[in-house]
Amino acid sequence: MARIPASTARAVVLRLFPRVLRAGLDNAVRYGALPRQLAADAGAIEPALGALVGTWLANPYTVPFLHGVPRRTGGMVSRCRDVLRRAGSRERPTEPGTILAGGLATLDAYCARTDDRTMRDIVDASLLLGASALVQPLASRVAAAAWNDLERLEEVAAALHQLALVTATAQGDREVDYVDLGLPDPFPADELDPRGVDTAVAAWRAALGQAFQDLKAEARTVAVGLSAISVGQTLDFLADDTLAAHARAVGQQAVQPLERHAAARSGKDAARRRLPQPPKPARAVSEEPKGREDAVRPGHVLVCPAGPATGTGKGRDVARGFEHAIGKALRLVPTPSLPAVRERLLAEFCQAGRAVDAILGELVGKEFVRLPPLVVVGPPGSGKSRFVRRLGEALGVGVFRVDATNDSGASFGGTERRWWSAEPCRAFMACARHAQANPLVLVDEVDKAPTRSEYGRIWDSMLQTLEPENAARFPDPCLQTDLDLSWVSFVCTANDAGKLPGPLLDRLRVVAFPAPGREHVEALSVALLADIARERGLDPAFLPPPDATELRALRHRWSGGSVRRLRRAVEAIVRVRDRELEGRPQ
Repeated sequence: MARIPASTARAVVLRLFPRVLRAGLDNAVRYGALPRQLAADAGAIEPALGALVGTWLANPYTVPFLHGVPRRTGGMVSRCRDVLRRAGSRERPTEPGTILAGGLATLDAYCARTDDRTMRDIVDASLLLGASALVQPLASRVAAAAWNDLERLEEVAAALHQLALVTATAQGDREVDYVDLGLPDPFPADELDPRGVDTAVAAWRAALGQAFQDLKAEARTVAVGLSAISVGQTLDFLADDTLAAHARAVGQQAVQPLERHAAARSGKDAARRRLPQPPKPARAVSEEPKGREDAVRPGHVLVCPAGPATGTGKGRDVARGFEHAIGKALRLVPTPSLPAVRERLLAEFCQAGRAVDAILGELVGKEFVRLPPLVVVGPPGSGKSRFVRRLGEALGVGVFRVDATNDSGASFGGTERRWWSAEPCRAFMACARHAQANPLVLVDEVDKAPTRSEYGRIWDSMLQTLEPENAARFPDPCLQTDLDLSWVSFVCTANDAGKLPGPLLDRLRVVAFPAPGREHVEALSVALLADIARERGLDPAFLPPPDATELRALRHRWSGGSVRRLRRAVEAIVRVRDRELEGRPQ
């Protein structure tokens, strides 16, 4: 079968580009379908604005809506005035015949009042088709839109990947109708047989990939040209053409010296690689580590090996800020004296003796801190989150808190590199933040996590990290490498473990955390006073424990349950002390 025509692949890829870049790259924009599509899109938002854009783009040579509105469009100004009034605008278009009367000013005013991103894209794309290169102030505005759309091309690449897969499985069913798209069918029925499907799919994907790379390079050239026009750089000869055509020409003139320099540099590098290289010294060869295990010192773990070379700058962007944790071994925090940790925790959480013993019992005989997946279950306000944080501090490991009620979808396990908001999984972020291979990840209020699954659920993304075998080889979708998260401790808090899904609850050990009672007022008030002193930047000795009168007042006001209510009572006692202190002579 004949190969896919380059024009067909270019037309398909160009339809997926953002409006501004498509207007700058489509060679047939003036007489093609894009002006009509822009007017139709604007009309779908507001019919009067659609008519305004259509009238503007119908006269690209004279640019009527940049130099005044024709008299026959005076009624359009009235309709646009009604649109702005409905949008809440206090400004009105000026009378016909004045600068920007009812044209670009009307569209900009509507965008400013409604904050409509789609209409802004339509206006910027229309400027490329209906404005002259002599209008420099408008070129700078469109240049900003073009540079912003360049960052969205990763989404176009993902859509092309999906399109190639759909096309590959749709040949027999003819699900892709190229006639409706206005394109020639690249897979004629009389030329395609079952044995030629693989060849057709390979040709389709190759053509789409090449067209995308070519258009991506041309899009950068258009953005460079718009930036150059905005600062006054033009060609020696200016024809009466669209701003898009001039941007392509100016951008090509600007990037040609850089392309020649890059070509010369690549030729020198290739020649240098062809030269014979001196042999490596024997000592350097013997000192190189032979494997991953030899490169890691005792008491350290290589959590993230060096990421693979992708050929683009995206890998460097997502790794920015994590360089100290990628390709470098992180230390393991040794297990401290467990009796000392128990004494410290019970002094503040005297009601949770069984919970403390159950958790610290998991560390007996272990050289380094590593807890099994736990869920601490207790009534609201009992101090579960505070307890987990104090546990991490007493063990000497860093604590990384994740709010399950506010975690966006499946971001707990990392987001794909192809998205602009890509970031690694939460467990690796904890390792990088604390420079430890065994930090503690606190998943707070896990039973209140959102249950909608359009963008994934935190419950589902937690499953693989809680399984020891999978955690040791966790495939991070952002860093695109396997992480060793087997030493990370995951501790969740919940009010009701019955609300958790079965697969997640099966991986967690439930630890009951009781609410404190009135008999625990003295111990809890001492810990709360120390916290209040630290928040004020004072030594805890400045806020001594409550006396007998203050304890009676606390027991009278608080009968047990939520520690939050007890803290408010303790804060009231501190305010009373402050007022008494102000009345004493210093």
